[in-house]
Amino acid sequence: MSRTAEVRNDAVPARAAGRRWRDGVARRPVAWFWVIAVAIELVVIPVFLFSGAQAGLDAALTATGTDFNTDLVGAVRLVLADPRALAGVGLSVVQVAAPDLAVLVVGLLAGGDHLRRVGRRWRCWAPAVGRRRGLVIWLQVTVVFSAMNLATAGLNALTARDNGFVWNVRPLLWPFLLGLLVAMFLDGGAVFEENGWRGFALPLLQRRHGPLAGSVLLGLMWAGWHLPVKFDLVGYGWGAIPLVAVLTAKFVALTVVMTYFFNRAGGATILAVAMHGLSNDSVRLGGFVFGDGLGAYLTSEVNLLIPLAVVAVGVTVATRGRLGVRPGGHREE
Repeated sequence: MSRTAEVRNDAVPARAAGRRWRDGVARRPVAWFWVIAVAIELVVIPVFLFSGAQAGLDAALTATGTDFNTDLVGAVRLVLADPRALAGVGLSVVQVAAPDLAVLVVGLLAGGDHLRRVGRRWRCWAPAVGRRRGLVIWLQVTVVFSAMNLATAGLNALTARDNGFVWNVRPLLWPFLLGLLVAMFLDGGAVFEENGWRGFALPLLQRRHGPLAGSVLLGLMWAGWHLPVKFDLVGYGWGAIPLVAVLTAKFVALTVVMTYFFNRAGGATILAVAMHGLSNDSVRLGGFVFGDGLGAYLTSEVNLLIPLAVVAVGVTVATRGRLGVRPGGHREE
């Protein structure tokens, strides 16, 4: 047998294995999307911790007197003020972009029209919704999410004053209104995650499991993806268990609320970005709890969960679990 023939024979099993892998991704695109997103995160976290990136970011935050925030404008300003933050900010962006990167990998491996559909959902609302109804939905989103943040502020004022709760928002001033726009459209997690969670995974889960069950599954996936960056919770010992439970419930409730508006807009990822950004609340409409320790952390998360849970139950009951999907089909398609 010639050398060329041997090389060809050796390549056959490799090509067959590659086809089997691609076929597996095509059969279970959402599962592989989640696995790849978590894998990217697990690679980035140790690099962030042990490369000096975290130390540089912490030093920059301390030197500039800046509080950690999630919006991209604040990140750019921090890097410009203290270049030591560059590596930390860059790796943080890669970490939060893991879902979008995972969508790209799955789309390339699985083939089909996954990426085209994701791109088509990058819109404020579907054409069938129309401008007038679309603007009404956007107004409702802004009001509902702002109201939930204000409800959290009220709960914090009642339960977290001993834990250093602070609320110093001036919502009628231009700086706040500009900050609200930044929160809605330039939040790092929102911009770099939502093509994955809502643009890709949610429509597939809804088609297979229905809106409510699909949303619960996506909320659990979203919570599970966040757990690696919460590794410091192990320092709370057994106290971490109720905290993880509350965090998980928060992501599930938030997903249900977001699904309702996402579906009403006909499958609109830009709207999901705005909802995600409003929930991260970089303008601190819900205030801020400065206290350390498990009690302060748990109290603040419970106070975030309660308004979300109330709204999630409300939209579920009001729509009988359809969450904005009209009878007879999924509107985002």
